[in-house]
Amino acid sequence: MSSSSDQSLILYHVNKDGSFSEFGTASVLNHDVFFPEGVRGWSDVLDCRPEPYKNKTVEENCHFASHVHKKFILMAPKKD
Repeated sequence: MSSSSDQSLILYHVNKDGSFSEFGTASVLNHDVFFPEGVRGWSDVLDCRPEPYKNKTVEENCHFASHVHKKFILMAPKKD
């Protein structure tokens, strides 16, 4: 992963039933992730950047996150 200061990641809010909505973005600086207001930190977030999550759909990751009591998932933007 780049240590660029302009990299942003996508956050999705996960409901208890596995439904979801896009919440906003988190920024990365020197491998540190900074969450927007409303996200308490990693205890709220399932990091879906590494395997096995990065190759799954947003729907699949949100469904899993709802079962492990995570309120958000963090995903890298899709590359064109």
